[in-house]
Amino acid sequence: MEIFPNLSNGKFTIKTKDVSQNTILQMINLTGKIIYNQHLIGGEQTVSIDAEYLPHGTYIIRLQTDKTAHIGRIIVRH
Repeated sequence: MEIFPNLSNGKFTIKTKDVSQNTILQMINLTGKIIYNQHLIGGEQTVSIDAEYLPHGTYIIRLQTDKTAHIGRIIVRH
């Protein structure tokens, strides 16, 4: 999973490699609240997220499949 640009103004892209059909992409704040949730279809995916409405801070990006979870982070600064 690639997340760019990372230091973001709120708009960023997540690029995945080959994912299964039961994959969930989530953006989570540091208190554990899920603020973005999307089901992905199988294969390679590119997802653009506009989170300009979010306050400055660090957010967790979780890519959850049936078997594994991949974790990344994004820093949002306006």
